Amino acid sequence: MFKKIISRAFFGFISGVCIGQVITIINVLLSKSGTYSISLVPMIIQFFMTGLIGLNYSASSIIFEIDKWGMTKQTIIHFLITS
Repeated sequence: MFKKIISRAFFGFISGVCIGQVITIINVLLSKSGTYSISLVPMIIQFFMTGLIGLNYSASSIIFEIDKWGMTKQTIIHFLITS
C-alpha cells in the first residue's frame, strides 16, 4: 500500500508540473504581447506548487481503493485531504 502511494505521488508530481507548464505555455501563446518574461523565483515556486497539487490529488486517490469504507466516507475524506 505504501509503495503504491509513493508511486502515485511521484507520477502525480510529474503530471502536475507538466500540466502547469502546458497552461503557462498556452497563456503565453494567447497573450496579446507575444513576449514572456518571468524571473527565476516565481518560476521555481510555480514548478513546485503545481507539482505538490498533482502529488496531493494523485496520492489521495488511493482512498477510493479502501473497500471497507463507503463511498460517502471516501468522498468526504478525499475532500478534506485535498482542500
